[in-house]
Amino acid sequence: MRVKMKNTALAVMILVCLVSSVCLGQMTPHYDTYTTYALDANDNVSQTVVVEGYTQAQCTFTYVCGPNNQQCTGTYPWCSQPVTHTPSIYNVVNGIGGWSNGTPVNPFSYSVFSTTTTAPLPPAPATVPASTEAKIICSVVGTIFDSQAFTTKIGERITYYGPPPITGPDDSCSYNMLACSTGKATCKQALVGIIWVPSCPNYVRAANLVVSGTCLVSYARSASGPGPCN
Repeated sequence: MRVKMKNTALAVMILVCLVSSVCLGQMTPHYDTYTTYALDANDNVSQTVVVEGYTQAQCTFTYVCGPNNQQCTGTYPWCSQPVTHTPSIYNVVNGIGGWSNGTPVNPFSYSVFSTTTTAPLPPAPATVPASTEAKIICSVVGTIFDSQAFTTKIGERITYYGPPPITGPDDSCSYNMLACSTGKATCKQALVGIIWVPSCPNYVRAANLVVSGTCLVSYARSASGPGPCN
């Protein structure tokens, strides 16, 4: 199972230029950045960071020029010369990962760039730090979008569920009864809509990915009976 955490930002950058007189230009970046998480059967967490969007810009401007103070038209530098926007992502889990740069693109086209970092999780209740940041860098003026650095804690909690399994019309299996032999379950949400072949087991062990204190059921397997929860 994957979970998506989104950070939306709108940045407006004002540039001042000189063409016979002072003129004011505007570039408006429209970018989103979000993070998804996944946990596999070997207790490895994958953190994927995505930055996507485009830049809206005005290419021309008017200014007073000449001896008669007539109106003239100028072109902003990002429209009159080759300009690119390069996405850059910082994606680190427990010291693994770092900065990655995408392919420079036309600033006015919609672009999507992502990176994934995978790292092993320690046994519960230990946690590991995870950090993200996303930027868009203009070849003319530098950084025009920055989500700002974000760091959180990622860990795993185990929950056992017991009978009776609830069978859905599509033969899916759902569980809402805890079956902890010892310990107290941190994550208690019901398991819903899991497909098992050939039939629903009586007991299930669920590994819950916990991000910023929120429980996310990420991987479930059949169990022979109740087990230790944490």
